[in-house]
Amino acid sequence: MQKSKKLKFVFVFVLVTMFFQTLLHAIERRREQFVTDFGYVAIPIPFSVPGVGTGLGVAGNINNIPMFGEETTTDVYALTIPFGDVKGSIVGVTDIPLWPKTLIFDILYGEFNKYNQRSYLDRTMNSKKDDFLNLELDQTQFSGGRMILSLFDRMFELYRFQYNIKSNISAIRDNEGNLIYEVNQGFDVQAITMGSLFDYTDDRTDPLKGVRFNYNYADSPRRDSDSADFYVQEFNLSGYIPIEKSTIALNWYRAGGRQHGP
Repeated sequence: MQKSKKLKFVFVFVLVTMFFQTLLHAIERRREQFVTDFGYVAIPIPFSVPGVGTGLGVAGNINNIPMFGEETTTDVYALTIPFGDVKGSIVGVTDIPLWPKTLIFDILYGEFNKYNQRSYLDRTMNSKKDDFLNLELDQTQFSGGRMILSLFDRMFELYRFQYNIKSNISAIRDNEGNLIYEVNQGFDVQAITMGSLFDYTDDRTDPLKGVRFNYNYADSPRRDSDSADFYVQEFNLSGYIPIEKSTIALNWYRAGGRQHGP
């Protein structure tokens, strides 16, 4: 245990040292951070998922849609599954510039008649890869949105996003898909996440040097007397060290959750 603490201290010390070193040596972005090149793609998606079934869907994406004769960063993506055991669709619009390069909005909506979600019995280091149950869901609907305040060429951002999920658990199966028992239990989940991003690197999507720190606070308030009221905090610190034509990436991550109240 003592050795592990020393290793963590050395690792964090290296990242903090890199942080102050990069502040002393100004970093500039290698390229434009708000890309506006127009493009699109559509692909068929045949699938077979254990516990869910088979089907055929189509996914598509349109990037940087021009509006009113002006280039924008707005993207539209969609997935629809009209054939098979699972039917449903997802549609989302991202990077809507409410205030160009400063205030950005995303929105998402989806619904499926059937869905499979894994529920792990143990999330510690001692857990086994097959130590989970399959929750069979039906009539699932979800929606959400995100607001981002972006400053200094996307080097500093504050954001808030929220999503709502309504569904019904119809069956619980083991890790091989065998039925344990059938149920009929609906649930309604709301999650709110607020966070900040400090991205002092030479490129947001492909950094070669610099440091990045991300903090998330995710709140899941109680919706009824049977649901939990808790929050989760995440801390993510990364460093990028250029060495000739390569880059060494270091990362430190910590997360923890607590219940509100007694």
